[in-house]
Amino acid sequence: MNHFNLVRRFGAVLLLVVSLPVLQAYAQMETEQSRKSLRGIKGFYLHVDVEGSLGLTQDEALNVRAITGRVSTALRDAGLNVLEPSEVVDQSNSPYLYVHVNMMDMEQGIVPFAVNTQFFQPVEIKRQRFSTTACTWDTGLVGLVSYDNLDMIADAAVGSVTNFIDDYHVSNP
Repeated sequence: MNHFNLVRRFGAVLLLVVSLPVLQAYAQMETEQSRKSLRGIKGFYLHVDVEGSLGLTQDEALNVRAITGRVSTALRDAGLNVLEPSEVVDQSNSPYLYVHVNMMDMEQGIVPFAVNTQFFQPVEIKRQRFSTTACTWDTGLVGLVSYDNLDMIADAAVGSVTNFIDDYHVSNP
């Protein structure tokens, strides 16, 4: 190994060692800010979107109605006030939890999937004196399941909502 490669590898390791605490502190601060954004939320509506190969999105456990039902039940069982969309006067200016499930049938016995859960609420951009709706909390995951474990995709959606429930309760004791 020549001198240049040794210096380059040492520099990369040193950069990682120096930056890791900074990145961890930033991630913790961002997580805390996301949690704080949930403080005082009295109610919100739920929007679930399921995308994927036709056979998957029509599956009894993976269709939008089934996943919405499971997620809604988890939220209500945790004591959160989930409003029906018909109860919301102005959906464009109301807080909502968005759960997006995306899956693809690879036709080889495996199904890659992604679950993203985001909380949107009205925010104000002070420097522009402008109000809009923005994502203030989010989580996501990707996975790979076999055909005999497709129910794990719906479980993952509920699990991501459980993360939201936990952070909501931390911010609203």
